[in-house]
Amino acid sequence: MVFILNPINLNRIAYPNKARIFDGNRDADIINKYLQLDGKRDYEGLATIAVNPNYDTPRIIAQKGVFTLHGNRCFTLSRNQDPSLIGVAILGKYKLSILRELEQHESIHEMEVFPEPEYVCKYLRRRENLL
Repeated sequence: MVFILNPINLNRIAYPNKARIFDGNRDADIINKYLQLDGKRDYEGLATIAVNPNYDTPRIIAQKGVFTLHGNRCFTLSRNQDPSLIGVAILGKYKLSILRELEQHESIHEMEVFPEPEYVCKYLRRRENLL
């Protein structure tokens, strides 16, 4: 299953005046509320938000992802929280063809998304049929 979410929409729902992906420096006042949670109870008014990570590792840089911070102990998202959330089921029989298309047309492959040496080797072995 692949999940797709519009992070700006998620934040607009939580903070209507701040329609953007939150940033650790610019939005420290908001993010610090979440970082101080103790995980023992739910907190009223702290909706799930999307934040840009610190781009400090090769994997985070390569994946260009956004993280979510949750204001409760239930680390789930639903369409009730954000109507932009959708899930796309990928049937196993299509996985290999989708991976090949991503690599051929978008240059997306495990070496690109997971830049650690083990994945670079895995990708090169697969590409050269050395498995």
